[in-house]
Amino acid sequence: MTGEWGSRVKLLALLCLLPASATGAALDAERLARLKAATVFIEVEHGSAQRSGSGFLVQREAGSGLIVTNAHVVAPDDDAASMISVVFGSGTPDEMRLDAALVARSLSRDLAVLRVLSEGLPAPLSLHAPAEFIETQDVFVLGFPFGHAMSIGGGSPAISITRGSVASNRRDPNNDIAVVQIDADINPGNSGGPVVTPEGQLVGVATAIVDTTDIGFAIPARLVTEMLSGTVTDFQLPREMPFSIEAIPFDPNNHLVQLVLHLCREKQAQTRRGGDGGWAPICEQGDRHTFTPRADGRYIIGLTYHFPVSKTGDYLGQFVLTMRDGSVRRLAPVSFAMRRASIEMQGPDVLPARKVRREPAPPPAGRSKPPAPVKPQPTPTPTLPRYANEVVAPASFSDLIAADTGRYLVAKFDQSPGLGVLDTRRLTWTRQPVAGGDFLIAANRHYAFAVSPGHNQLTRWRLDNPAAKPTSVALPVEGPVMALAVGGNSADAAIIMATDRALLAVDPETLRIATLDWISGPGVQPCQRALQSEKGQLRAAAEGRVFSFWRESHSPAGLYVISQNAGGMACAYAHETAGYLALSPDGALLYTNLKGLYNSQLKSVGARSLQRRHLIPGLEGRQFLEVLQNHDTVSVQLFDAASRSPRMRIDGLSEMRNQLHPMHYHRGSLSEDKRYLLVPGREQLITVPYSNDRIVIHDLSMHSGPAG
Repeated sequence: MTGEWGSRVKLLALLCLLPASATGAALDAERLARLKAATVFIEVEHGSAQRSGSGFLVQREAGSGLIVTNAHVVAPDDDAASMISVVFGSGTPDEMRLDAALVARSLSRDLAVLRVLSEGLPAPLSLHAPAEFIETQDVFVLGFPFGHAMSIGGGSPAISITRGSVASNRRDPNNDIAVVQIDADINPGNSGGPVVTPEGQLVGVATAIVDTTDIGFAIPARLVTEMLSGTVTDFQLPREMPFSIEAIPFDPNNHLVQLVLHLCREKQAQTRRGGDGGWAPICEQGDRHTFTPRADGRYIIGLTYHFPVSKTGDYLGQFVLTMRDGSVRRLAPVSFAMRRASIEMQGPDVLPARKVRREPAPPPAGRSKPPAPVKPQPTPTPTLPRYANEVVAPASFSDLIAADTGRYLVAKFDQSPGLGVLDTRRLTWTRQPVAGGDFLIAANRHYAFAVSPGHNQLTRWRLDNPAAKPTSVALPVEGPVMALAVGGNSADAAIIMATDRALLAVDPETLRIATLDWISGPGVQPCQRALQSEKGQLRAAAEGRVFSFWRESHSPAGLYVISQNAGGMACAYAHETAGYLALSPDGALLYTNLKGLYNSQLKSVGARSLQRRHLIPGLEGRQFLEVLQNHDTVSVQLFDAASRSPRMRIDGLSEMRNQLHPMHYHRGSLSEDKRYLLVPGREQLITVPYSNDRIVIHDLSMHSGPAG
């Protein structure tokens, strides 16, 4: 894909695969011609922005056809592209350009369907394929890498066909293949193109890559077929009452006629497959809620729970679809955590919780009081209502890392050395021993990692099941590991490991290690010396492509920002001290407690008034907070990165009183940027008191204040 939008995994535009050996299977001329005819070049205009990608025809009937591509190519957010065109036979004398309409989209699955009108469409690509392809299976990727950059004479680009192989079938918790991993060298522009076998069978839709590697991913053909038959996707609900679940139909052929949610308590539910491989009912009893179609095409239901104690708890839900032919289809179960004032839904096709805004409730009858006089305020900042849960840790900890946007917290216990995982939704700790005392920790969306330099070993635990047996590998490195970091919200970004001799990248899935090259620049030598000379504080942006580093035993401590690019690692360096260096989730901004805000090139941005203020970015989005401490009072102000003015205020954080050093820059792994964790999507603030033995989770009502 080319254009303005990017993603947490570099959304591709896919795969220039490694050349195959002369003995590899090839596409015969007739099959190749059919595949080329069905593959289209896609151009998108949205205002002044332009981008391109690939797609392929999957259905042809009565003067119209359906084309499958990636959602991130044609509509990466809630604003659908204003103009979409597709080109058949791109780059040939017989090319045919058609306008296309977006008729189905799934952000959670990264799939979209376009409709075109023409009597002269070629034969569509067959969707009949095995449910699974074995590893090492030869594949071909068709598409238009680099878009117009590969065209000659300013016309549309010709199709490119590259070769690779299936490396892995990656499964979700339900044991369904979620993505097909392909051994490939990926290029922008192939997003949405078909990945096929030498026999022409569809393996999947090219969708994403792991940056700076030869690892690519395809959405499996099975999922494409299921979604084209009609389903619902992109479930979303607010965290505050009144609760309502929204769902978007993915139904280009109008097969769906009714959608019902079957909801029952987790202890009473069973998750099992039926004889046909589909899902069986999760329970006989329980509540049923029917969705109502809206004028904009979405489905919506309201949940009427008011959450007395009898209704709180953990539930399983199952979405049941009735189709036009009378058949019934049940989707994979999703989990609901229902609390007194919040609800959380997790599972396939679930998007982050949306925010709602509502009017304040009137006072109870007979208790109405005249409004008190309002004193004028020079700069009013709304105060957020909240309630808090305090979770005591099994032992004191010396380091703590947020993973999966704060869903999990990973702690380093020093007494009886071990690693702890706190599930912030279920409020439960799991503790595992770690060999060696002075170990380093890191965590991404799926795993926690620990490196024991004395034992020369890397260990990995699954965050959703940390009690299971971990995976351990020996580190083929000489000398001690000085620093370790990985993006807490990333799934595929490499773990960065600094030794006294090199900077290494570790694949979080395979645990393979590769040495990283440096891109020549003025900051490289200071960066190499700092990372390889002593232990310091290494932080990763949540998306896992940008890192910050500073040395606490030096004056100045130095500002180091390390960026991972296609050609290697680049480093920007400034010879000064700014306190902690906390990166925004995308790595574009650097927040400090002494010098305000910087960009990734270490250029100061923002007003001088932000200097010498404790600024900490949120775990997602562009919001950040400021910590205010005055004697025994601790408060937090919430800012939006666009306006950089306070929107809301959270008072009375009594657990964060630090009487010995008010507003002190705390040295060590647990500096202030790890003690205040803002999770806007879940409307939570997580605090880590200085006793280092407990976590406090504040549930906020961020919708209740006026917009900033």
